[in-house]
Amino acid sequence: DSGNQVSLSDVSAIPVWLDEPVETADSLESLARTGLLQLLRGNESIELSLREAMDFRRAEVGALAARTMLLLGRHDVYFGAEGIFSQAKQRIYWPDHFAAMVRTIDRGPESAAAVRQSIMQMDGAQAGEIYRLLWLFSNEQLAAGADAALVKELDDSNTTIRVLAAENLRLITGNLLNYRAETETPARRATDIKKWEVKLRKGEIRWTNIAAPTPQTAAPVVTEAAGEP
Repeated sequence: DSGNQVSLSDVSAIPVWLDEPVETADSLESLARTGLLQLLRGNESIELSLREAMDFRRAEVGALAARTMLLLGRHDVYFGAEGIFSQAKQRIYWPDHFAAMVRTIDRGPESAAAVRQSIMQMDGAQAGEIYRLLWLFSNEQLAAGADAALVKELDDSNTTIRVLAAENLRLITGNLLNYRAETETPARRATDIKKWEVKLRKGEIRWTNIAAPTPQTAAPVVTEAAGEP
């Protein structure tokens, strides 16, 4: 491709759904592969086709298109008012999207910096807060106040922040307590947030398995003026 267009030759790992059968019938790739390939076939620009596919009526097709864009380094599609983390129809895939974004940041400083730049481009006012939520928190950081911050963020006006805070809590505790990040009305979120406030007061928002991040691997809180963690 020319200009700013990308091709699948630009990606370090070609998505397996392109030419390999998927054995798990209910996997994201299995559900979406055929529909996405039909949308891509015959188009000149892969990136344009993938961006259009993210708005497809079938959520699994949009989810797979977004994951492919992530592999191509187009992190911006996840953020902002129209991003994947703000699309209610992507709710059942938010855990997968969150895990994929965390893995992207974990690849190294260059990849992490690219993600942060995309966040600043699409969600500048709260870029530091959003970026921090993608680094996870250690038990030490949770005990020092990150647990309270996560619960507070469940009521943020920005859907992306609510989604990322909820996914952090899901990963830490193993459940969401019926909280739905896509709920736009604060009054409707209040009841479920109270459940999290109870866990907060009991000090129960903690990792209980060996996968917990350590203070050395979890990133410090960053602001727009701060450097990269």
